[in-house]
Formats: sequence, structure tokens, C-alpha cells
Amino acid sequence: MAGLIVVAPEPLPLGPESGHDTPDLLVRWHDCADPCLSPRRPGAAPDWLHVETTGETVTYGFPGIGRIDVSRASPDVVLHPDPGTQQHTMWHLLLDQVIPLDLAERGELVLHAGSVAVGNGSARRAVLFLGESGTGKSTAALGCVLSGAALLGDDFARISLDREGAQVVPANTGVRLWEDAAAAAPAGAAAHQVAEYTSKVRIGAAAESGSHRVTEPVPIGALAVLGDRLPEGARPTVEPIAPSGAFAQVLSQAFRLDVPPPHARVQSMDQAARLVDQVPAVRVRLPESLADLAPACAQVLDRIADLAPILPGG
Repeated sequence: MAGLIVVAPEPLPLGPESGHDTPDLLVRWHDCADPCLSPRRPGAAPDWLHVETTGETVTYGFPGIGRIDVSRASPDVVLHPDPGTQQHTMWHLLLDQVIPLDLAERGELVLHAGSVAVGNGSARRAVLFLGESGTGKSTAALGCVLSGAALLGDDFARISLDREGAQVVPANTGVRLWEDAAAAAPAGAAAHQVAEYTSKVRIGAAAESGSHRVTEPVPIGALAVLGDRLPEGARPTVEPIAPSGAFAQVLSQAFRLDVPPPHARVQSMDQAARLVDQVPAVRVRLPESLADLAPACAQVLDRIADLAPILPGG
């Protein structure tokens, strides 16, 4: 997943099979007899995540749920669930929170963005959907899958800015949706609960398998920033965004700790500037109704192709 070879005692939920080559992440479990974190201090802020570095180990702690230890000296990743925490909850925290956060802490650009691929072969390009929480990044990605695109990732886009240009590395961990949106998923797509504290389900879209499954990095053709929804039945809108506006959106959607050190902020700003310098950005508004989702997303992809000629069809 996300270009990483993950070896675990059991298959990853709706993700790729565990790797058999030299692993980037070697996952194991260690059940806690007692809660893995000390109780929150009286009056302390109700943080959902505590991060602490001890020697060569970075601990990502989730009060009331458990903790995940990531080694800086080896591929070792140890999941420590609190008593009663369900296994799929710990997998969610690892796949959707810790891995992207840890990649960002190592200096990579990782965005809260859904991503899909359009086209084939050398003409394949990625469209990234960015936006604040609740704007429908996952739903937009699903709509594009329903209109023939390939799903790359859901709210986790690992960006490469090397000599090959801006690319996104497929996460391939399915898409997380509320139950009403999940009902629009392809027939036969498996659905599993994401975590015990949310009603979202993780969908392994049927279009993500077989010939549609993409495993290699894909050049990014466009950044699509999601705006407020339109009334039911309205035609979607797609409007260009100036690089300055796109820069602010990329910075706001980057995975990072709440107060990153100064050098990390400078690095993030440089990465965001390089991305928007290479990739055109648009603002997209989709209709509210899920019945309009697939045709609306097809229209959006066509319109983006008109505005960004490097996309297939442009």
C-alpha cells in the first residue's frame, strides 16, 4: 500500500496482500492487559492523538483505544490495542492515520485527498480531490470509479516530486463511506466496518480489482478542490483556481502534527509550491443527490480534461 511492502500476521483489510519481499513495515500485535496510555490529566485538552518519541521509537497513542509504536531503526510496527478494542479499529488507525502521518513526519508530502486515475498506459493521469472534512472527497472518488476511473486512494495521497514530475503513489486501501454513499458502490463490492466508533464502512470497490487496479505511481493531471454542494439535479461546475489559491488548499490539506517544527513548515511550503507549479487546479461543485453522482463525476472529469490538456481527452 502507498508504495510500501507491508508484512503482517494476517491480510490487510481490503488492501493488498501482505508482501513477501523485504518489508518496509513489519507489523505485529501486543495486547495490553491495561490501557496502553496513562489517563488524561485533569483539565488537559481532549486530544485524540498523542505523539511521543523515545529513542528510535515513535509512539502514536490514541486515548481509550491503544497505541502504535513505529521504529525509526527497523521496519517494526507494533500495535497495542487497549482491552476491548477491536482489531479492525487498530487497522484503521494504522492504515488511515499513522502511516500517512509517519510518512509526513519523515519529510514526505502526504495530502488528505481522494485520488482516481483516468486513461491507460502512458496517457494515464491522476485527479486528486481535496477539501475540508465533510466536503465529499471519498464520495467524489466513488463517483469517478462508477464512471470508469480507477480508485487510487481515499483521503491519503502520497505525493512524489522527483525528476519524473508530480506523481501520486496509489494507497489501494479501498474507500471509506457513510452508509448512504456506500449504497451507491458497485454491485458485489465488499463492505466492512471501519472502526467501532464510526458508522463508516470501508469499500473495496469492484472497479479497483483486476485490470483497473493501479499499483505504480501515476502522474498527477489536476487538483480538484471541492466546494459546497449544489441542489439536486444541478449540473456540476468546474472553474480554474489560481496557483496562489491552490497553494493554500494544498498546505491546509497536508498531513502533519498540530504544531510542526519550523523546518517542517518551510519544507511543506516548498513542496506545496512545487506541486501547484506543476499541476493545474480547479474548484468543483457537485450536486447533493447521490442519484446524480456517477453522471456528475463523469461530466467533471470531461470538463477537467478540457481545462487540463495533459489529461486523457484534453
